[in-house]
Amino acid sequence: MPRNVFVFYCVMAMLAVSYAAASNVHAQGNFPTRPQSNLGSLRPQNAVAPNSPRAQAFFPRYPSGQQVGQLPNYPDPNGPPVSVRYAQLPGARTHSPPIQPPAAQPAPPSEVFGPAETIARVGDLHIFRGDLVGDANLILAPNLAKIPPEELAKVKDQINTERERLVKQMLQQAIQRKLMYAMFLRSIPPDKLEEAQANIAERVPEQFAERLDEMRAKLDTLQTSEYRNLARQSPQLFRIAFLMKQLKITTQRELDLFLHRNGSSLDKQHQAYIEDQLGRQAMFQEVGDQKGVSLDAMIEYYEKHVEDFRVPTRARWEQVTIRFDRFSTKFEAGEGIAKIGNELFYGRPFKAIAQRSSHGANAEEGGYQDWTQWGDFSVSREINKAVFSLPVGELSQIIEDAEGLHIVRVIEQQQEHVIPFIEAQVSIKKSIQGERRGKEIGEYLAKLQDQIPVWTIYDQPESEQLANPPADPNRFSR
Repeated sequence: MPRNVFVFYCVMAMLAVSYAAASNVHAQGNFPTRPQSNLGSLRPQNAVAPNSPRAQAFFPRYPSGQQVGQLPNYPDPNGPPVSVRYAQLPGARTHSPPIQPPAAQPAPPSEVFGPAETIARVGDLHIFRGDLVGDANLILAPNLAKIPPEELAKVKDQINTERERLVKQMLQQAIQRKLMYAMFLRSIPPDKLEEAQANIAERVPEQFAERLDEMRAKLDTLQTSEYRNLARQSPQLFRIAFLMKQLKITTQRELDLFLHRNGSSLDKQHQAYIEDQLGRQAMFQEVGDQKGVSLDAMIEYYEKHVEDFRVPTRARWEQVTIRFDRFSTKFEAGEGIAKIGNELFYGRPFKAIAQRSSHGANAEEGGYQDWTQWGDFSVSREINKAVFSLPVGELSQIIEDAEGLHIVRVIEQQQEHVIPFIEAQVSIKKSIQGERRGKEIGEYLAKLQDQIPVWTIYDQPESEQLANPPADPNRFSR
């Protein structure tokens, strides 16, 4: 027999033996098989019941509380018979489950978000509460920083009352600024307005920073009595420069972070600066410059206001203070003031010593006390007596009062007198020019408000006011 035929028959014989062995095992029940009795009741996984959503075939919903069976292990051939339990699927639904209505949404708040509330309108320009509250916070910030955190909650109502008072006060300033700015916008041809605003906005940040630096430099050189005249040049720049001086803010980034914490920002300050400067520009073109003041007008003014040129006995001085409440005993406070006195005696600068060691309210200004009249006991009687009895430039002995221990040095003293006309001419001329300009500015603003409707939440209903704009020239003083 050929070899390849022999191999073929051997292979076929082996296959036959394997088939017979497998058939024998199956016949004896040694091979596990699935019961056939319940197979017909099972629905394929992807089957969809009639009239039911397709999703129910993939995600069946079992009746509440029904226990789901599990497939048993394969039966032990030598053990008792095992009945197979299968999970019973729910019957097909004949309709889709009812659609539940969405949960009711909360009703929108009835009150406008506080900072976004419009509290005044000047023509089509809005004044928002948030802008004024932010500026009011800037005024309050230096004083609030001195109050311990645990005490702030106790004076919350007083703080809110003062903030609201400042908001009302600053609203009148904002209205005047918006009126003048609105008039400036009217002076530009409509087709050129957008381009002009873009050019102005591009230059403002740099110009604002330069002017602010100039204002801060002036604050460092001027006395407190001269601050009022400086503030008239630009109330906004003065307020920010004074704030930076009080809180020792040195950079624009620090300033912006502080403004944000108090409800303002550099962008808002830039916009207010634009409106103020452009509005003043438009106003001064209408008001003009008050230069000419005759001699007769100055003499007449001097005679009518002679009491304004009467100078009482007064003095200004430097002061360093050590408070008793900063030490455990009065003796320790005495040692502290004695060390300071020795430094001053041997020539250390008074301003530097006061800034470093004084506990007085004016320590940051080097202990400087502006003109104070004799008998003005806003300072203690003991200090008042020492100031008006010391020679100019001489250090006092240690002065004790109820607050603590003090050393003072008089800068200047003046006895009561009337400033002669020849010395008062410069100030008289400025006063007359200021009065004339103030009168013309008032008339100019009154004319603007007659042309541009103004409404505030503190006035009569808007519909009435717009129909009957007030003609009172003093309405900005309310």
